[in-house]
Amino acid sequence: MDEHPHHEPGSNIPSSVSGIVGGLAKVVTKVLKKRGIRGPDDFLNNWQDIVADKVSILIDKVKKQETQPTSQGAQDVGQAEQELGATLSAHPKEAVEILASVYLGPAGVVSSEERRKIILEYYAEVLNLVCTYMQNAKTSVALKGFLNGSDIISYWHLEGQKPHFAMSGERLWSNGLEVYLLFEEPTEGRLRELNEEISRNDRRHLNRSRFDFMTDDTVAKLTGIYETKLELQRLALDRDSRPAGPHFEGVIFGPDYTKPVAHVSEIPTGAPSLPGMIESLYFADKIQNAHFEGLKEAAKRAAEKKDKAS
Repeated sequence: MDEHPHHEPGSNIPSSVSGIVGGLAKVVTKVLKKRGIRGPDDFLNNWQDIVADKVSILIDKVKKQETQPTSQGAQDVGQAEQELGATLSAHPKEAVEILASVYLGPAGVVSSEERRKIILEYYAEVLNLVCTYMQNAKTSVALKGFLNGSDIISYWHLEGQKPHFAMSGERLWSNGLEVYLLFEEPTEGRLRELNEEISRNDRRHLNRSRFDFMTDDTVAKLTGIYETKLELQRLALDRDSRPAGPHFEGVIFGPDYTKPVAHVSEIPTGAPSLPGMIESLYFADKIQNAHFEGLKEAAKRAAEKKDKAS
């Protein structure tokens, strides 16, 4: 199976969150071409909203251009793509759901290996939206939820210049960033607090104590993403009752429950928390830029006051 096309974080993608999400329209077009165009119903099922309408138009234009290529047809595809992008940027949750539809829609019988590859590519496409934002804004970010649920906070810790998720064998791994899961309620107030702290940190990070998975059992470090599960490092919640492993001259053989151990967290069917996670990126960006926007607004009011005085 051909690889699904996907954007590299930061490559020819607008810097704003809405621009990044709107850029998914180009991905939708490329995936539709790769998978073969049938009709809107193949991908959209019972969708009845404005986003689905835009995708339906794009599918029709792409199908026509694929069967009878013309310069006008190419312009029509480009126009439909732009209109879809503008709509996706205003509807981030629906953007992720539409992306899932085109990636994971009907494609005939596929092997388990091909299915795994498609699913991981879809995960990477969505996760790399956040990575693109992090690269462009040069900041870490705290978001609502992750692949394994919407009732936690995911802290994306920027470490390199080009953060991204890439596939390696049967899993995705992170490069240029680390993701930590904070097992606490992702309330608006808490997300505001964490993103404000990031924005006021010189390195645009949270304080290390916020995500110290070595000593805090309410924090886990992501080590791998698989088709249906996450691989984490986390302190065992029942570590105090666990017997120490066999040891010799101070060296412990077997699990050392005084340190984080391998932990598995299942990904619910359909990964339903992803759309909300991307929507929360808009909120995080707003909070992290509040000080800058406040200064701009103050400067604008000062200029207007000066104009009135003159």
